[in-house]
Amino acid sequence: MKRRNRHVTARARASRPVRAGLVLLLAAAAGCGPRRIHSYGGAERPKSEIAVVLSDRGYLAARYVMIESVDGVAVESGKMRTQEIEIEPGPHRLAISYQENETRSTSNASVSFVALAGHRYRAHGTSMKRGFWSEVRKNTIGGPGEWVAWIEEEPSGTVVGGKKPQIGVYTTTFE
Repeated sequence: MKRRNRHVTARARASRPVRAGLVLLLAAAAGCGPRRIHSYGGAERPKSEIAVVLSDRGYLAARYVMIESVDGVAVESGKMRTQEIEIEPGPHRLAISYQENETRSTSNASVSFVALAGHRYRAHGTSMKRGFWSEVRKNTIGGPGEWVAWIEEEPSGTVVGGKKPQIGVYTTTFE
């Protein structure tokens, strides 16, 4: 009978955490990708017959713009929401929430636009800046802030719903 060597080399022992980490990373990546859902009834339609709305995410997901509902119908709940929503062409109203780092909107913004078949749109949001001292106060002791949402057609960047602000160092204005 052949006896197995029960001694594990240092190299094999060192590679275990790397392999375990790689497995966890692949499992997380498989569950974190955008799932496309459709907000209309019936079977899935060709891309040429529908429009797609995506939500904006900031660098390393420090900023989230989440689509809460389409035409008054909730999309889904939870922090990792669907980021691609298929909609029918025509007029729509989106309820959008916003989160940046530890700050979260307390109410949704309502943005209306007209979707065209075969087009892609992206919902954006950003916090409003009201001046140097307001920013100092907000960043040191906290307090209420303001934010704004808008929708752009991709890839042109044309604003089709809401108003895109001009963000300065200490103030935010509108075009």
